[in-house]
Amino acid sequence: MKSTFVTILAGLAAFLTMAWHPAETPKTQIFLVGDSTMADKPDLTKPERGWGMEFGQYFDGGVVIRNTAVNGRSTKSFLREGRWAKVLEVIKLGDWVFIQFGHNDSKAEDSTRSATAQTLYRQLLTKFVQEGRAKGANILLIKPVGRRYLDSNGKRKDDHSEYAGVVREVAKAQKVPLIDLHEKSWALYSGLGEAGTRPLFWSYQNGYYQPNPVAPAKNDDTHFSEYGATRVAQLVAEDVAAQKLALASHLSRTVFAGKLTADLPVVLQTAFKKDTFNLTKYGAVADGQTLNTEAFRKAIEACAVAGGIVLVPRGLWLTGPISLKSNVNLHLADGALVQFTADRSQYPLIKTTWEGEEAIRSQAPLSGTDLTNIAITGHGTF
Repeated sequence: MKSTFVTILAGLAAFLTMAWHPAETPKTQIFLVGDSTMADKPDLTKPERGWGMEFGQYFDGGVVIRNTAVNGRSTKSFLREGRWAKVLEVIKLGDWVFIQFGHNDSKAEDSTRSATAQTLYRQLLTKFVQEGRAKGANILLIKPVGRRYLDSNGKRKDDHSEYAGVVREVAKAQKVPLIDLHEKSWALYSGLGEAGTRPLFWSYQNGYYQPNPVAPAKNDDTHFSEYGATRVAQLVAEDVAAQKLALASHLSRTVFAGKLTADLPVVLQTAFKKDTFNLTKYGAVADGQTLNTEAFRKAIEACAVAGGIVLVPRGLWLTGPISLKSNVNLHLADGALVQFTADRSQYPLIKTTWEGEEAIRSQAPLSGTDLTNIAITGHGTF
């Protein structure tokens, strides 16, 4: 009897413990509402990214990013298609809604999207703010991110300034926070310069952009690469911190005292087209006796034109010096051994430096000068 009583008490205690266990604090949701520069891209094998895809890395586990932005949408089409209504259905008290439109609202030739800045665009932004706030959400307006519009001198050209101005005025009238992504992105572009801005946009990524065989190729100066999307997401996160918004308490922190993840530099990663240039197709022979210097040169030069991978297959490859070029990934397959010849006559004298001083020295076995976007990969051996 005593044993049964103890068992009942233990069960009751366990039940009470579970019953009174505090529920987990619900996570704060950030809804991203906007166009293609913010949107998720479903095909991750392609290099285009929206900045909303990279935004989550700047927040801790107490935040969930809900990216509802869609390619090609304006305030008008986002409302007309019922997308805004779906956001209103699920937002709850304390959530945040980040709103960024403008690029497609300005398309006067498209009646399904066009929203004149001073009239319909202003009205719809105001509607979104008021309806979101009525649901208990925190609304944040974002000026449209700048496009890479540069004149022949590399100077900034006008880029939706009227729409950016309306966003500022609506934010002031409705008393909601504003992130001036228009000017912040242009400050980023100006700091990087014409050449430095190219990696921010996906079509400039090495070898990914395929020219249209019918029409002349055009670079895309609107949509971001992963690097560009991350840099823009960082700008937004930095401003959340600078404005000391309540959401800033959820910004992720680093192991360095007082440093946020958004404070750290974003490093441009290499990016290579998947086209492969097999060394054997350029006359190379893996017998350990044939000198394959010319085959390496031809394969690397061909690869550099379009960008891609120079594949060194399994085998013993004797060669003279190898000169790398930009946009080439020199990949050694498992079991590949590249042996540099001991014949010193194969290494020409070149101008170089030695301990900071100009010098004439033999060319190094593996070298390159003023290169970008290069890699040496694989499990083979030099």
